[in-house]
Amino acid sequence: MRAMVAISAGDRQEYAAGLNTTYSSIGNITGLLFDKHIHIPYSVGALILGLVLV
Repeated sequence: MRAMVAISAGDRQEYAAGLNTTYSSIGNITGLLFDKHIHIPYSVGALILGLVLV
């Protein structure tokens, strides 16, 4: 997957690699929250969205 992202990014490979790492980390954290309770990631996302919109 990382190679495919790097190849498709062209001259912005570092930027694409950074985004890929960021979203992988977010996925790992979300997975841990799902293990605790299935509604926690949605609640946290709604809270963040609410803070951004205010």
